[in-house]
Formats: sequence, structure tokens, C-alpha cells
Amino acid sequence: LGLIDTYSLLSRRESTLLAKGAILELYKTNNISSEFIIGLGQEGNVLGAFLASAIGLPFSFIPYQSRNADHSKQERELVLSKIKKVTLIIDVICSASSIISILNEKSEVFKDVEIIDLFSLFHISSDPKYHPDMFKFKDPRINYYTVCDKIIIDKCKYDDDKLRECSICENKLEKVHSFHSK
Repeated sequence: LGLIDTYSLLSRRESTLLAKGAILELYKTNNISSEFIIGLGQEGNVLGAFLASAIGLPFSFIPYQSRNADHSKQERELVLSKIKKVTLIIDVICSASSIISILNEKSEVFKDVEIIDLFSLFHISSDPKYHPDMFKFKDPRINYYTVCDKIIIDKCKYDDDKLRECSICENKLEKVHSFHSK
């Protein structure tokens, strides 16, 4: 599965400022009224911390499940007592599986949450089974917003010899790397 290396993308100051501005604009344009911001993974942590600071909301982050062992118990715990509206921020989404998995794993934490506004920088699949409407089907509380809603980056189907034909490389959208999920 080919993905955009958003870690490298966000390591450049200009790209980080652009991404932060785009997330803030997305939040304001859609009249989101969250009570709490949660970043998912390292990149979501960077973007979520900025958004929370910019709009004056409390913030926390959830590490990716595959990296739970790298974080302390306090970093993995999250308390959302009496919070009804949250915004989750992640860098790249292909399918709803990681988001739904987190919501299921932390079902006790999210039990009182009524609205989950999910933001991503990129949605990378044109496969109909991974259409953004899938979030409502899998969890009706989720409203999905993406910065790049007109640019869909498909799974990388090129081997090392043909990477120049890949839309990610062709458009200089960063490195292509393997993504390993459960």
C-alpha cells in the first residue's frame, strides 16, 4: 500500500504552516463547534495541538495502536467526561478501519460523545468501498472532512522500477513507503 510520507512533509516549516492553515480553515468553514481536539498519531498530534491552541480548546492525542508500547500508560489514557463533541485529526485516511478500531478500543471513553468531526489532510482511495460516506455507516456519530477532497491518491500499484509513473511521485507529494496495519 503506497502512502504519502506526511511525517517528512510536515517536517518542513512551509508545509507544516500550510497544513495547519488548511486544517484551521476547514474547521472554520464547516462551522465546527467542538469541545475537545484529539490528534491521532504523530502527525495528528502536530496538527491537533495547533488547532486546539488556535481556537482555545483542550487537546490530547492517541498514539497509533501499533505504537502503544512506545507510550506510557498516561499517554494512552484519555478522559472525556461530559464531552459531547470532539474533533479527531489524522494525516491520511484510506479506510475507516483504524478510526473504528480506536473508537471500539476506547468505547468507554467515547460513550458520551455524540458528534465526532474527523479531519484528514488526505483521503487516499478512490475505491467505492472506502468512500467517505463509509464513516456514517460504521459509526453514525462521525462527520468526515478532508483538506484534499478533490485529490484522491490511490493505493500504489507500482514496484520500484516504475515509481516514476506513480501519481504520488509524479506530483512530488513526498516519498512512497510501505504501511503496515493489523
